[in-house]
Amino acid sequence: GIRTDDPDYDVVIGGFHIANVGNGYCEPYIEIWDRDKETTENGEARAVVVEGRIVAVDIINNGTGFRRAPEIRIYDDGKACGTDGGFGARIYPIMNIIPKATAKKSQIPIEVVYCPAPRQKNLF
Repeated sequence: GIRTDDPDYDVVIGGFHIANVGNGYCEPYIEIWDRDKETTENGEARAVVVEGRIVAVDIINNGTGFRRAPEIRIYDDGKACGTDGGFGARIYPIMNIIPKATAKKSQIPIEVVYCPAPRQKNLF
């Protein structure tokens, strides 16, 4: 496996899973809380709202160097719509592992073929 502190790889936000679309959202603000760096300046996302529900999340900045999945917080005061704001949405990050440009070549084969023929040599 790959460790999150491996110098050859970077862990970034690759997408979002919307577990609950919530209700009553107008102009929600999504905060990405990096638990290890204790900052909200590592990544940026914008919610797509349809009829008061968060139906998608656009990634503006994937962030970089995550050690753990960040916490996703959603704020909406409702002022733009004249309401009390939205509630109930649950959004979770989907993390991606990206090889760094300076990474050494992996010794793990990219494609392995198993040949059951008696005279063929298998890689593993």
